Amino acid sequence: MRVILTVEIGEQRLLKTELERLEVVQTLGDHTRCSLEFIRDRGTDLTLEQVLGQALTVSLEDDDGGVVVFEGDVTRASQSHLLNYGSRFVVEGASRSHRLSEHRGLRYFNNRTFAEIVAELGATLVGEPPDGSPLNYVQLGESEFDFLVRLADDHGFHVRNGRGGLEVCAGFAEEEIELVWGRDLLEVHAEVRPVNPGTKGAFYQADEKKDHRFHGVRRPPEWLGGGEALTRLTRDLAARVAGGGDPLVVETASRTPTLADYRTRLEQESERAQGTAVRVRGQSTQIRLCAGARVHLRGSRAFRLPTEGVFGLVEVIHRFDGQQYTNTFVATPWARFTGFHKPDRRPAAGVVTAVVVANDDPAGQGRIRVRYGWQDEPQHTGWVRVASLHAGNGRGVHWIPEIGDEVLVAFEQADPERPVVIGSLWNGKDAVPQVDAANDVKTIATRSGNTIRLVDTADEERIEIWTAGGLCLLRLANDADGVPTVTVHSEGDLALEAAGEIRMVCA
Repeated sequence: MRVILTVEIGEQRLLKTELERLEVVQTLGDHTRCSLEFIRDRGTDLTLEQVLGQALTVSLEDDDGGVVVFEGDVTRASQSHLLNYGSRFVVEGASRSHRLSEHRGLRYFNNRTFAEIVAELGATLVGEPPDGSPLNYVQLGESEFDFLVRLADDHGFHVRNGRGGLEVCAGFAEEEIELVWGRDLLEVHAEVRPVNPGTKGAFYQADEKKDHRFHGVRRPPEWLGGGEALTRLTRDLAARVAGGGDPLVVETASRTPTLADYRTRLEQESERAQGTAVRVRGQSTQIRLCAGARVHLRGSRAFRLPTEGVFGLVEVIHRFDGQQYTNTFVATPWARFTGFHKPDRRPAAGVVTAVVVANDDPAGQGRIRVRYGWQDEPQHTGWVRVASLHAGNGRGVHWIPEIGDEVLVAFEQADPERPVVIGSLWNGKDAVPQVDAANDVKTIATRSGNTIRLVDTADEERIEIWTAGGLCLLRLANDADGVPTVTVHSEGDLALEAAGEIRMVCA
């Protein structure tokens, strides 16, 4: 089949005779990448300034029309000068989505839905957004692209480069591209591995103060129909793999606010395990193959393919070797493909400081909102639980940090979306209640000045309690002369009340 290849770098259009090699790699969950080599003679030679940073477009055309297989930027280029000739250029490019990977960021998406964040990151949501209440999402040191891929995977979507930009998709495109054995399908290779998709995990629900343990969670994948014998084989072998039981474990309950959400997360990982157990690789000459599309593999009269049927294209590599065009592809029968592996969650290293911005927890659980140092006003977190001494049912030290206080925040399982306040900190502006070089004085003080002071100075041990401004005071003292003294003082009235008698006895 005749294929016309067109490559444009900025305003320069390369001739087919100048191209020595070209490769375009389209992969779900990654940037589309292009690499090529070409030669220019001295009469048409270029400089690196005319190449680097320019727009790069690759188009293919056959008898049925044309298609753009790459649009992006030149991200790297090298030039070799040839004796008595011109130059050889090696050029690398990436789709414009690569700009989302240039910088790592720190962002807190407070009370947002999945669809709202996808739109805010400049991507298009393709498919019905999942149900669910707005949640708090943290981008901690990830690039916007990596964060988007992880976010999409959590919700059962994948990310692909479409003609209009980044798309976050639930499943593959509806339109099918037909590949027929011997016509445009040149090679097919099937990979199958038996897998036990049994999944287990544990979830703590703070509202109920209850641990929930799950075992034997399984959710069969929805199949597109291709390679039916192979998908049936993985299902039949599942119970015999790994000695039965539940070999898969979900270790963290990240971003699963309810028990039902956590069970859904377990089901997603079970579905991923079985859904990725079958994959098909092939080679063709069909220029319209692209990652995210559906492909229908068909045999011929002379040969019936064991892998006939519909698959989703996970990766497509378009190649030109200087003489002819071919492509290779990786396909899956899993209809709701998200990724072969769950994207890594970037852990929060250690603890961080923050400032309290609200402490009026509407649920009455003693939680607070804080603002991290990398958040601008008026940004803040969601409601964060506070660790307290001997916290229990109606008991413990009830001491909620004040607005403006500096607090220390840790993260459950190093998950930045699961913070816990573990203490408060003094600093250069928020001073300790009393400076005591001998460390004899222990003080508990409120913001208005209500104070409990315990003094351990030798022969002057005492406990003092006074109200704001010292208007009322109670002192229990071991005086230096050995006579213990109890002092009750009021700047106003002194009232003694009892339901029974009041007795005063002295020796």
